Amino acid sequence: MRAGQSVINLRQAPTSTGNAWSRVILRVRGVDALYRDLVQKGLRPRYFELPDPQGVVISFAELIS
Repeated sequence: MRAGQSVINLRQAPTSTGNAWSRVILRVRGVDALYRDLVQKGLRPRYFELPDPQGVVISFAELIS
């Protein structure tokens, strides 16, 4: 899907794996400004990723109970 210059890629995850977890990644310009704006609006982003020195992406997320 496209919205202006933004693109959203969706894919169907196979259900035979028993993993019902899915993920949507939105790549934006100015992610730090977006984060600050969300916090100012009272939202609490609970997920982020960082690449390690070898380029492996490590995801951090808060468990929502």
